Amino acid sequence: MPSESQRKGKTAEEIIRLRYEILGYEVERTGRGHDYLVTKRNRFTGKIIDRKYIEVKYGDSPLSKVQWESSREHRGHYKVERLILPAMFWQDI
Repeated sequence: MPSESQRKGKTAEEIIRLRYEILGYEVERTGRGHDYLVTKRNRFTGKIIDRKYIEVKYGDSPLSKVQWESSREHRGHYKVERLILPAMFWQDI
């Protein structure tokens, strides 16, 4: 059974994934150092107009060493999305 912290982290990842999909990005799950690779294409030409790596964090959790290195490697194309949800959100989950 996942811990409360893991459950909140997974929920935050899903919310951020949905946010990017609603904004018209293609969202691909990635591996070490980031959670997603998001890509936005021009609707008419199919050319890539925006591409970045997304690391989702809940609350004030710090970046791991691997995530920090990944942020430096993909400088300018790496974004940390932080999410904090009110306590009432967690009552029914």
